[in-house]
This record gives sequence, C-alpha cells and structure tokens, in this order.
Amino acid sequence: MAYPAPVPPPRRTNTARTVLIIVGIVVVVCCGGALTGGIFLFKSVQSATGPAHDSVDTFLDEMTAGQTEAAYEDLCSATRQQFTTEQFTQIVDGRPKIVQHSITGTNVSNFNGHVSAAVNAELRYADGSSDTHLFQLTKEDGAWRICGRPY
Repeated sequence: MAYPAPVPPPRRTNTARTVLIIVGIVVVVCCGGALTGGIFLFKSVQSATGPAHDSVDTFLDEMTAGQTEAAYEDLCSATRQQFTTEQFTQIVDGRPKIVQHSITGTNVSNFNGHVSAAVNAELRYADGSSDTHLFQLTKEDGAWRICGRPY
C-alpha cells in the first residue's frame, strides 16, 4: 500500500512583522510632520510677537540706565503729546528706579487693520519692591511704540 507523500507545513508568513514595520514608518512620518509643524508655528508666533517684545525690552533697558530722553522717543505720538520730555523725566524721577525687568507675556492683535500689542513685564525697583506692568503698544511708521501709561 502506498502512502501519499507528506504535505509540507504551510509556509509561515511574516504578517506581524510587516504590520509592525508599516506602523513604525507611519509613526516616524507623523512625528516628523508634527515636529516640523511645531517648529513652523513657533517661528511664526516668534516673528509676530518678537518685535513688540524687543521694543518694550529696549524701553525698559533705557529706563534702567536712566536714559529717559531715549525712552521718551520710544513712546507713541499720542502719548508724547500728553507730556513733554521734561515732564516725562519728572514722572520717572518721582517713581522708584527700575533695576531689573523680565518680559512675562506678549500678545499681538490685528483688529480691522489696526495692529496693536500688549506686553506684560515684571519690574523690580531699587527699593526692593516689584510690580507687574502692562505695556500697550501700537505700530507707527513700521515701529512698535509704547502708548498709554508708559511707566
């Protein structure tokens, strides 16, 4: 009696390995896309808020150095119309001297074509006190200028 030839076992497929490789590739592509998008978003926000942040930083550096005339030039035209350079210097001299500052937040907005910014700063004074101040800015002639109550 003849026995039929043994049937070889079915060929093993590496389905699990193939699926894991595809999933790995998808994860790498998604993470790369998220990272690229995050970098792009960070740079676009930085380019929008950076100049307003820098304007307040420059103003506060001038105030810390006692350069009130230079700081006066950083004010918007509407605020400069409220008082002269001498009056501004008297106001500054009547307040505690700023010895250190740090910018804690910047927000830029565009409402019906009017671009403005608000910058929060933590101010530390020579007498040991500190204060949080909100600087309102507007764009004049392509530069950010401090408006309202500058100090």
